[in-house]
Amino acid sequence: MFLGCSVVSFVCSFIRERLILIKLTGNIHLLVKYCNCLQVLGNNIRYPVIPRRVTIGKRLAQCLHPALPSGVHLKVLETYDVIFKCIGTQRLASDLFTYCSGLFPLLSYAAMNVRPALLDLYEAHLVPLRQHTKPALSGVIMGLLPGLEEGSEHFVK
Repeated sequence: MFLGCSVVSFVCSFIRERLILIKLTGNIHLLVKYCNCLQVLGNNIRYPVIPRRVTIGKRLAQCLHPALPSGVHLKVLETYDVIFKCIGTQRLASDLFTYCSGLFPLLSYAAMNVRPALLDLYEAHLVPLRQHTKPALSGVIMGLLPGLEEGSEHFVK
């Protein structure tokens, strides 16, 4: 069938709990469990229908919080890549706002090692959408412009 609702519920509640614990305690060791949870989510997505996609989109957006380290951001981008590959272009076009609310502002505060991965994700999954990105174009532009510095290698891309 598809990714079971029980797995999605568990992963989403686990992510929410870890975010709260990390904020309260500042314990970096929780990030290891946190990244493993993102890996579980990425490994269990095999079908083009994602149950509770709004909840997953929210949790992934929370995982891109500026206070979290770049390793977590990279793991989240890998998870986005797996999701986008599984759901395909047509479903991504219809669910664009669900998944991209966390992606658009990321470039403005992303670490230097996260920026190429983010731009590759944009290039691989958002550029092929062409006219379907029209409703989200202002979000894409507002997300790209603050993060690009003239003269950097990302500016040319």
